[in-house]
Amino acid sequence: MCQYLFTDAIALSCKRPKGYAIVRPSADEIKIYGQSGIIPPVMVKPTKENTYTLIQGEKYWMLAQTLQMEQIPAFVVSDLRESDEKALIMFDLRSHGAKLDPITEAISLKQLLDDGVYKSQAELARYLGLHRSAVHHKLQLLKLDPKVKKSLSLNQLTPLHVRTLPGLPAEAQWALAQCMLSERLSAHQSNRVVAIYRANWKQANVNDFSPDVLAEQALQALKKTSAPKGDGKVNSVTVDGDMDEGTYNALLNLLGSERKLAPHKDIDVAALEQNISDKVGYICRIQLLPSGAGEYAFRYDGEMGDYLQDDLEILLGNHYRVSRVEKNKESNGWACVLFSNGTEANDIADRLLR
Repeated sequence: MCQYLFTDAIALSCKRPKGYAIVRPSADEIKIYGQSGIIPPVMVKPTKENTYTLIQGEKYWMLAQTLQMEQIPAFVVSDLRESDEKALIMFDLRSHGAKLDPITEAISLKQLLDDGVYKSQAELARYLGLHRSAVHHKLQLLKLDPKVKKSLSLNQLTPLHVRTLPGLPAEAQWALAQCMLSERLSAHQSNRVVAIYRANWKQANVNDFSPDVLAEQALQALKKTSAPKGDGKVNSVTVDGDMDEGTYNALLNLLGSERKLAPHKDIDVAALEQNISDKVGYICRIQLLPSGAGEYAFRYDGEMGDYLQDDLEILLGNHYRVSRVEKNKESNGWACVLFSNGTEANDIADRLLR
């Protein structure tokens, strides 16, 4: 049952992951809730007499303090396992957009699995509202060389830059990371360099070539490679979409295989792209035509196309067709989901973000 507690009797939990910035309300939220004088309830856990630990609702607790509200509505939960407390706190932080450096976040996720309450990455992903591939990619960051991890924590590189590094020796990871940093490579270019490095590494006698030499060779190969012009090869995979074949192929041709999107984009569309990219774990681009038709396009590199296709098929079921547009089998490409109108576009977004 909801009750009113003194705002200053509530404190942040010691289980709150270190590294997250305090979740603060926006100016609009302060204005709206200030006018009504009513804010949503928080969830707390009693610690000692008349004091409580905050579990969920950090933004609303901060809002109450900003509005100088003496009391705040709260649900008091007494019996709460430590693992559940950690998961609820992390879910609250993520749902309100709190940012954490990728390595600290990965450590927090691993701790939730190590507690034993969540038996698999898929179960943890469902609990946190993430897709299983996103959890997997976050946990893979823990396999990186310590120097690469530090670059991530300092925001010098992003998880998308280094997602294909795990599995390589530590020296190779750092050599490739230095190429990414010195050349200011994009995430796409970085993954391409790693793919070239892996191919050369398999062919070379590793005793004859240092990681630095192989990394430099991969970088030079990338610089010499220019994307081929014209249509890519389209492989339709998946099935039972509502769009008939003729309409589908006509729309696919109209959108074009190069996926060159307009540089100026509606702010809401750009925000949706970022939300979907964060949730699914792959870079998303949305292309719209004047007719209201368009596509969701997801960038992949090398063998990552198979993983991406599996992820999209799981999320979309058999409601929409997933197509691959690739320049060649060992290069990069796009996995695309087409829509005929705004209703389908919204439905796809809902399925990707659920």
